[in-house]
This record gives sequence, C-alpha cells and structure tokens, in this order.
Amino acid sequence: MRPRTLLLLLLFTVAVVLSGCGGSGQDLVILAGDYFPTDAGAEWTYRIDVTAWCGDDEAQTTGTIDREVIQVVDPAATDVLQTVTYRDFFHAVPPPAIEVPAGNIIGDYLAYLFDPNGALRNWDEQFALLDTNGDDDADRIQRFAEGPPGGALTAVRANRPFVFMPVVIGAQATNSSPLVTVPFFSNNDTLTGQVSNLGVQYRDAHSFLSEAPMPYAYVSEALEATIQFNGREGSCDGYCKTSLAYELWPVEKDIDLEYRLAGQWLRIHALVRATRYRIIAP
Repeated sequence: MRPRTLLLLLLFTVAVVLSGCGGSGQDLVILAGDYFPTDAGAEWTYRIDVTAWCGDDEAQTTGTIDREVIQVVDPAATDVLQTVTYRDFFHAVPPPAIEVPAGNIIGDYLAYLFDPNGALRNWDEQFALLDTNGDDDADRIQRFAEGPPGGALTAVRANRPFVFMPVVIGAQATNSSPLVTVPFFSNNDTLTGQVSNLGVQYRDAHSFLSEAPMPYAYVSEALEATIQFNGREGSCDGYCKTSLAYELWPVEKDIDLEYRLAGQWLRIHALVRATRYRIIAP
C-alpha cells in the first residue's frame, strides 16, 4: 500500500517547535496527502546546477540526475509492511573549470568529487514502511540501508531519522542524518562521522511543476563531517535545504558545502531541481 501523508523527521531530542511561517510556540501542523511516493517505477528527473569557488576563482557546471523506485517488496517481518529501494542515477557532470595550481590537494579533491567512481556516483537507498501500532497501516518510514548499485547495501549509522505518517511538521531534531542523498556528501567515501541537524517548516502553498499552488514542507539540514583524503585530514560543513511537495517528493534541494583540507578551501553550491515526475504503469 502507498502511504498517504507527508512527514516529519523527529529524532531523539525535540529542540524547537516551528509552524506556519516559522513562528515559535505555535501548534504543530499535520499535513494529509502523499509526500513520499513509493509506486514501483516512479521516476524523477532533476537538473543540477553547480557553482564552485576556490580562492578568488569561480566556475559553473551543470548536469542531470534521475531518481527511480526500482523495487518494492512486501517482507515477512510483522512490523514492516514494505521495503522500497530508490536509485539515483548521476549522469556525467563536468568538473567546474577552476584554476588550481598543479600539485594542490584541493584540485585532486575537486576531481574526486565529480568522478562517477568518486562522490558523484549512482546510489541506492532503502526504506522500510513500518506499522508500529499493529493496525496494518504504515505509520512511519525509516531509511535503513544504502550503497552503490550492484553492490551490497550496508546498514546506515545509528540515530537515523524516521518519517511520521501522517507527517507532523514543526519540530526539530538533532544528531540525525539526511533522509535522502545529498550529492557530494552522502555518497562521499572520504567523509567520516557525517552528522546533520534537521529542522522542518510548513508552508501554506507553493508552485513547483504545475501552475496550481500546493502545500509543501521545507526541510533544513546543517551538515558536518571529517575529511580523510590522500593521507590528509580536514573538515566539511554546510547546509542542505529540501522542498517537499504533495505527490512530488522531493522537488528541490539547495546545497552549500565547504571543504577545508591541508590549509586549502573549496566551496560548492548545488541547486537540484526536479524537471519531471511520473509514475510508470505496470
């Protein structure tokens, strides 16, 4: 069965209550509708526009990403109604033409970030639709495994966020991790100890792929991790803002990441926008 609602990521410590336009102390908002499509064969196409900075140099590049539900399985576990596997197909995105002096480790790291065998590679994510109250309806979604296509999926780290169904919008959680892949961050094997702090806000209406306005939620994540690359150690931090809309989830990701390595600095801003969503008839 398909879940019929939106969501909120509430994990361990509830820190702040937000709703409406983000005012403090207001009531939580519950949104009805399908904000997490799980139909087998559902497809999204995204355009990714990237701007990169190194010192005073700036360059742009662009590409596309396809996202697809590739498998829906009804498992035997009594509390798991379904497992759903999503795949992100990263088409070749040329590295931005930043002028980096020869031998500069940031130049090597930039090449790794845009390498289809590096950070910007195809990726699978697996979710479980859970029935935690025994009424045969899914009441939350949990992301629990990830990995490259064709390889063994590995369990994600502890302290994973789950999605309430119906989704409650307006609380903030700490020490969790992204529900969906963040290019240059989630798939990046040079990063360890990835952490994101999540906040969710509700908006009354917004227009994405259609002219008609629709309810949506705005999820913000503060990201941080440690870089280990070519024997050197550094840091990565930044943010990711994801917009989720009724029957289109997610439709836009606004990502800004800074990498500091061996005294060098690199910043990447990626805007990932859905240009198409469809459900393939069986």
